[in-house]
Amino acid sequence: MHLCSVRSPRLSRAGHVVGSRPKHSGGDHSKHTAFRVIKTMGVDPQIKAFLANQSTVSYDTLTPEEARSTAVKLLKATKVFDVKTVLDTQTTGPRQVSVRWYVPEYKSNDALPVIVYFHGGGWVTGDLDVFDALCRALAHHSRVHVVSVGYSLAPEHNFPEGLEDAYAATLWASEHAADFGADPSRIAVAGDSAGGNFSAAVSILARDRFGPKLSLQILLYPVTDYESDQTGHSESFKQNKEGYYLTAGKMEWYWKQYLQDPVQCKDPLVSVLHANDLTKLPPAVVVTAEFDLLRDQGKAYADKLKAAGVSVQYKCYPGQIHSFMGFAVTQYGTDVGLQALADVGQQVQEHYSTKQPD
Repeated sequence: MHLCSVRSPRLSRAGHVVGSRPKHSGGDHSKHTAFRVIKTMGVDPQIKAFLANQSTVSYDTLTPEEARSTAVKLLKATKVFDVKTVLDTQTTGPRQVSVRWYVPEYKSNDALPVIVYFHGGGWVTGDLDVFDALCRALAHHSRVHVVSVGYSLAPEHNFPEGLEDAYAATLWASEHAADFGADPSRIAVAGDSAGGNFSAAVSILARDRFGPKLSLQILLYPVTDYESDQTGHSESFKQNKEGYYLTAGKMEWYWKQYLQDPVQCKDPLVSVLHANDLTKLPPAVVVTAEFDLLRDQGKAYADKLKAAGVSVQYKCYPGQIHSFMGFAVTQYGTDVGLQALADVGQQVQEHYSTKQPD
């Protein structure tokens, strides 16, 4: 039986998290949410059905093209939330990056914030179309503009190319937010998995490069550390390395595609958990899943941010696996995954309803 650290969720009779919406701590970054440890009843039955139909893949012979084709099929949307406007465009400047700008249907007298979103996929798979439904859901639930970033993929473009695209798109969004009727003073970054890694790294770059000023970072089951037999593994990595969709073999394959040289794993923009300075970063929302091998490194990063004086909202969803929020808008979605999307949206709303410090 696994243990999962969460922020006091309310559970349905089936043991699912429902309506757990932590309040934003406001401008005082010395105040942080409390955590407790609960026991769960194992893998969500809806997840079990998905896992039972997953085929075994040999990563010794897998090509990036095959991985991308699989992602397109796996993440085919079946639940699409309405938004007011969707615009495909491209950033201007030294790096031209494809982006998709979503305007929510929510009406407000004030200009709305912007979330710049970096999709998951191990830095190798995923694109604007594959993650269209997830970004629509985020715009719908958060009541903000969402800018999805089509960054360069590995192995054709190794670290730091995709990350630099992500930063360039964030800078561009902040400079052009007003052109889309959004608020340039309220720019957030968000991402899932490898995109969560980019969200954390872009937050660091924005601080170190003196802009743009970010008001929130949202890290959904993020990659924060390079774990290997040489560096050692966390307990969640050992417990969940096989049988829960994201496997140790798949993670190793992704790392080989992303990094030109294994020594780059030590770079603090790759393994953000080992960055020396995490002070003066934007408030964070960090989400993990109980049966995800990345669970502990996500929690460790949330703890390290908190220790550095950053306001953190953290939740681990019991019974869930890696990518459960991405699957929420597909045929493999779970009730908990849909609730998690709503939870994050509520956290964003509450964050921006509270006056932020200058």
